[in-house]
Amino acid sequence: MRALLSKIEWLVVLLLVTFFVATQGPGSNTGTPWNHALFFAYNNYDYTALKQRYPLRRAAMEAWQVVPKGHTLSHSPVGNRWDLKTLSYEAYPELRIAEEGDYHLDLYGTFEAPEPGWTERNLSGGRKIYARPGKVFLDTPRALHDFPKKKALLVLLGLTCWTAIAGSFLLALLAGKRTEHLGVLSFLSFSYLSGLLAFHVPLILLSVIGRMPLNRWSILGTWIALSIALGFLARKHLVRQLRLVCSWRRWMHYVPLSASGFILLTAMLYVMAVLVSRTVFHPPEAFDALWHWLVKAKFIYAEGHLQYGFIPVPEYPPLWPLINGVNYLLLGGVADYTALWLIAGFLCLTACILVDLAIIAGLAKRLVYLAPFLVLWVFHNNIQNTAYGEAPLLAFFTAFFFLSMLLLRKMNRLFPLWVLFALGAALCKLEGTAAVLIATLALGLARGVRGIRWRSLSMSAIGILAVAVFIALQWAWGQWVTRGPTGELGVQSWHFAGSFGRDHVGLLLDLLNTILQEAGPVKIGFFGLLFGLFLGAGTLRRNRDASRFLFYLGIGLLLFPLIAVANWDADHIQKVAIKVVPRVFLLSVPPLVFLLFQYLPSSSAYPSTGRLRPWRFRRNMRR
Repeated sequence: MRALLSKIEWLVVLLLVTFFVATQGPGSNTGTPWNHALFFAYNNYDYTALKQRYPLRRAAMEAWQVVPKGHTLSHSPVGNRWDLKTLSYEAYPELRIAEEGDYHLDLYGTFEAPEPGWTERNLSGGRKIYARPGKVFLDTPRALHDFPKKKALLVLLGLTCWTAIAGSFLLALLAGKRTEHLGVLSFLSFSYLSGLLAFHVPLILLSVIGRMPLNRWSILGTWIALSIALGFLARKHLVRQLRLVCSWRRWMHYVPLSASGFILLTAMLYVMAVLVSRTVFHPPEAFDALWHWLVKAKFIYAEGHLQYGFIPVPEYPPLWPLINGVNYLLLGGVADYTALWLIAGFLCLTACILVDLAIIAGLAKRLVYLAPFLVLWVFHNNIQNTAYGEAPLLAFFTAFFFLSMLLLRKMNRLFPLWVLFALGAALCKLEGTAAVLIATLALGLARGVRGIRWRSLSMSAIGILAVAVFIALQWAWGQWVTRGPTGELGVQSWHFAGSFGRDHVGLLLDLLNTILQEAGPVKIGFFGLLFGLFLGAGTLRRNRDASRFLFYLGIGLLLFPLIAVANWDADHIQKVAIKVVPRVFLLSVPPLVFLLFQYLPSSSAYPSTGRLRPWRFRRNMRR
């Protein structure tokens, strides 16, 4: 039977991929990459024109065109949060939204002037804008156009290369010779992620502690100084890293030499093409993206500091808004579509890390592209063209997960790098800190469950201490950012408000039922299969530590979203949690998928146990 399955494995893989793509995959209801490209071309490659397809955003942009800079704008009706946040995002920073503004935007024909003398002006779609007595509209409306895309592309490519080079210096300092445990794809991905932290964490510290203003010259000066210092300290390892990247033998590991491998590689590239096309050929649209993330980047660009306490949920970690705000400052203008370009880049980095992790985990070479295909297939309906913080969180958490799997191989010298990416995940979103804490506890249990292992337990204690430091820093950040320049307390978050009551149990069960109904039978069956294998992890005899780690990590990440929203009030559970919880559940996908791989054929060239260096195993065998 096994011999028959091995002969028709390519057919089984082809049917599996076709089933996923045809029923719930990106090709079913979201269009092909070619369709997204044609859609963008039909709109003259203009993100502004795409934004104006939405009547509310068009009205906000038209109001921005005719109201002089520095004035306030009110609108009616006032009860719709989406109206308020959309207007606030599109008008800022030139205009501010107020309850009684100098100008008033009538969205639905309900406004009546409280006194005579108001000036009226017609907008498209039957909407009108009014000016108070003594206020006038601009004679020449501001021009609506995209920031030059060629300039933005060239600048971002230059910044990407610079960030990756600086990140490779930091990798050399933290890992040294241990970078040979990495594949080429994971090394390049880790270099970029490390560079982001090396460049932006000092900016956070200098802005918060040193009160350094954020502008083009202060940012470039800081980055140049950091690059020179890191390059000087890592100079002994640069030749080794260059050989790693240029090694054709390492690149040959990614060439599929079987029908199954070629089918999975094609499927992975197709899913990535759909994700990238849905991301880069559309403007940012989602509610949280506009008001929670990108408006903070606009604030950093306009004000030059991080104290945005008047924006809702200001206590969220600042890394993702800072990355976009710094890009705006270096570009010299607001180009919010670049956030979506970065989202596409983070998805590609995640896929690269997953490929190398599948190789190191011992999966048969012909099946290594199954990992990014499954993970990105599950993610495809949740993080594209949104500019959410989930994509950078996924990239940093996948890198952290990768290093956790290597620590299970007793490669303890990679521990500083593990702490670095734990910091990256914690700086992306609040749930990143929780995921790191769960993974740290799972790692300690997996390595210390069979007798007392003082070294592994001490590493877990250090990891938990590091997470405690991250939590303390996030609390301090929340206290600092929510206080204005005069010390008054700013916007309060509802994330930590409320208390758990008996009625919350029914609400959480209803929430879980709604999520399962929206997921569809295919994804429910897929997760059901994985969870069934999940529960059987204790019976595995091959690589038991990894199985335990995946079991503890997956269980923790599955339970965390429900625990996190358990103390919310009933209104937020019913209206907000249904949108938030599914995105948090997605962090459990990588460990679930790699638990599945424990049951699949392993590679004789890359055994999943022991302290062997997977990327040098063939050379060692020849010796």
